[in-house]
Amino acid sequence: MRKSIRIVLLMAAFVTATAQAGAQTISFSLTEVCASWQYCKPQGINANGQVVGYTDPINGAQHAFLWDNANPIQFFQDLGPGIAKGINNSGQVVGGSPAPPYGFPSAFLWDSVHGMQNIGSTFGVLISQANAINRSGQVVGYLGTSDYYHPFLWDSANGMQDLGTLAGGTINFAYGI
Repeated sequence: MRKSIRIVLLMAAFVTATAQAGAQTISFSLTEVCASWQYCKPQGINANGQVVGYTDPINGAQHAFLWDNANPIQFFQDLGPGIAKGINNSGQVVGGSPAPPYGFPSAFLWDSVHGMQNIGSTFGVLISQANAINRSGQVVGYLGTSDYYHPFLWDSANGMQDLGTLAGGTINFAYGI
């Protein structure tokens, strides 16, 4: 098990490209992100080499993390345990974390200025998960009710927008933007 975890961690390597005499040379810098935890799952990486994901070192609960070369692992605990799924080049992080009053997972957006913001609790939505964020700060993921799972698009101007379904299905998700 430990070996397979290390392989996943090596996949979260920072890749740099430099041009030399008209040819492109690609070099890899491999860094073990979660050396001290038995279970650690990197989920996203940006062009700055910042890695997000989750681990469960605290009471067996999943906790979102942000890692970069300048700082050790940083846990997000504003909304309790959760997972981080995506990060953009501005360092904004998205994921899901249990939210009051029932503790169902709710989509979050985190940045170093505002901290963790719950972006997934709207009337009728029981569960939500943010999966990706683009450079404009638009977030995609999924929301769920007792009847369906739909993809959503969130931005600061319009909030969460239900994107509906494809071909009338009841279970649809959004993973990238």
